[in-house]
Amino acid sequence: MREQADLTMRREASSLVGCVVVFIALASLRVRDHTHPYYDDVAFLDLGNQVRELGGPLALVRALFSGKWLEDARNPLYFSILSLIAGRDPGYHTRAQMLNVALGVLALITWWWVARRHIGRKPALALAAFMAVSETLIEYSGRESAEPVLITLWALSLGAIFDGVKRPRAWLVAGFMAGIAQLDKGSGIFIMFCFGFSLLCFRGLTAFGDIYAWGSGLMFVVAASPILVRNVRVYGSILHHWNNQMIWIDRLPDFAEIYAPKAFDHLPQGFLQWWQRTTWHEIWFGRCVMGVAETAVHLGDAMSLVAPSPLGLLHRPGVVIGFVLMLVALRLIWRTPSSFPRTFLLVQAAFFMIFFCGFSVAGGSSRYVFPMTLTLVAVLARRAVYRPEWLKRWAAFATVSVAVAVVFDPFPRRLPQKFGEAQSWLARTLKPGEAYAVDSRSQFDPAWLLPASNKMEIVSSTWARKPLEPGDILPYLRSLGVAFVLLDATSQKDGEPRYLFFDRLPLTRDGRLILEALPEGLTEAWVSEDGRLAILSLSRENQDHGEPKGKEPSDARHQQ
Repeated sequence: MREQADLTMRREASSLVGCVVVFIALASLRVRDHTHPYYDDVAFLDLGNQVRELGGPLALVRALFSGKWLEDARNPLYFSILSLIAGRDPGYHTRAQMLNVALGVLALITWWWVARRHIGRKPALALAAFMAVSETLIEYSGRESAEPVLITLWALSLGAIFDGVKRPRAWLVAGFMAGIAQLDKGSGIFIMFCFGFSLLCFRGLTAFGDIYAWGSGLMFVVAASPILVRNVRVYGSILHHWNNQMIWIDRLPDFAEIYAPKAFDHLPQGFLQWWQRTTWHEIWFGRCVMGVAETAVHLGDAMSLVAPSPLGLLHRPGVVIGFVLMLVALRLIWRTPSSFPRTFLLVQAAFFMIFFCGFSVAGGSSRYVFPMTLTLVAVLARRAVYRPEWLKRWAAFATVSVAVAVVFDPFPRRLPQKFGEAQSWLARTLKPGEAYAVDSRSQFDPAWLLPASNKMEIVSSTWARKPLEPGDILPYLRSLGVAFVLLDATSQKDGEPRYLFFDRLPLTRDGRLILEALPEGLTEAWVSEDGRLAILSLSRENQDHGEPKGKEPSDARHQQ
């Protein structure tokens, strides 16, 4: 009654609307900065186009059940939604960004609604306020990403799990929502792992006799069945995902090198091969020390507030503060009386930290741990409403963070003119079925705009940071049907050049390509006015039509 007296429905509604308005304003600022897609953004846009050209979401469902849809690096729900607004036109990127901002708003409101039911009205508003100025939610709502849909479904599933303490039937809903989350992203299954293990820890062996717990698992299978059936039919494993093969590798000096010809012939194909090839240094330092350090950064980032640029100079103090707040939240959970929600939150936190410490060799991001850290923010919010001085300090810090993010926002990252000219040239020149190759460190990504028959092949110019010979690269490119090779002088790793054949084609002092010693079989076809972008024609003599060994990544480059 006291809370209701302090917080009227009108004030609650106006506060929530205020959070939504702030979020839309900050996310729109990020949309303005992301003027063109890159890396994973391009992959989602391209897949959205493929689903649209296939016939839409229902056609995709049929293709999944029949085993004809082979994409295994990204789960289908998000780009199925994108297919509803897809098109091979520049406006598609803007439409997708606007859609993602709307999905971010949906995620914010969903978490507020679930938190309101379980921890109260004031803590729910505090959680909504955090999400409105969360760097992770703003960043991944301002570009093409599956995260807003995932965390929306995560909230609904967790709410049903906690409802199930008193109404076990709610666990059926929890399983169904987790299954839909699995359709959006491969981490949806984490909900079920954490739920099952938490129930076992809390109830002991009697948990095996709970029919609603088993029913939750069944509902998960029903909801996720399109991709689960496809995985079994095509790949022979119900939880198959392209990233699974990256779990048992040692840390690469440059993760983009997984796009080198036959790269997967050099990488372990499971635990036993990894164990035979690895060293103790890779285990204790590469996986343990580096894994803990990188995961700590991503956890702090996921708990941090908006900044001018992710992990930039002005953002790093917020990451440190975010990590400290995460530790405070875990301590608060640990000191609460024993209950199933307490057990679940601890198990979920431990699972995420352990898993991503190990997975960090294949890359990491705040978005991977964000669903878990939102529950920690809810714990902090619940405690903070009883400590007004905490809320005042947080509100002051949030205000400063927003002001800094707005004032020091970087200028829009505009598409370089030479990229647009190269896209136009390829669109005019490529014949149906011809492919083009780009180095894995370049941000030249026109796959979502060019016809689907003209595939973009991503190739690393190095292996173990050593340049590959033309004799290793050119036959591989011919086997993929590549007609043109793009050289981007701005491609680099740690300040070192990373464009194709960079060891044979140096740069002038002002960064222009010197194309005087082209490998045999390549001829100059187009060069940008500033000389930093070139397209080479690849001759077809002695073309090798055999399939390249090893399964290569299917689309956009990984960020590292």
